[in-house]
Amino acid sequence: MGALSDFDLAALIAAHGGRYLVETGAGKGDGVEEALRHDFLQVYAIESAHKLALDVALRHSENHKLTVIHARSEKGLREALEEMEPGLPAIFWLKDPQELRVLASLRDLSRDVFLIGFENGEAGLGEVLAKTHKIDASLAYPLKSSA
Repeated sequence: MGALSDFDLAALIAAHGGRYLVETGAGKGDGVEEALRHDFLQVYAIESAHKLALDVALRHSENHKLTVIHARSEKGLREALEEMEPGLPAIFWLKDPQELRVLASLRDLSRDVFLIGFENGEAGLGEVLAKTHKIDASLAYPLKSSA
């Protein structure tokens, strides 16, 4: 599945203007750590496990650019979208195919970037994004160089 730190977030922000980062399944907060190193207006970490959400929130309690949402992904995505300015592009780090479907029902996705941590080829996902996005199934857009 990879990690958020595998991607060159600075390049994605520069190329697409991502102003928000939304991560579902925040876990222990590794993605949050990476995202907070970059120039996002706000980082949203959605986690359904109470202890994990609490740990991430407490570890970064002084960082006002982080919002931890303790909820299942559908509810958490709705909460994050309510706070985000609709016209500003976002980078979404998703872990489940249903999350993309939820987003497509709630937001114009044409300016957003999706880093998808699930198997390529999930039924119908290409249909959701193919009209407005370049789909790079190689998981290499853009990865950090190892040099």
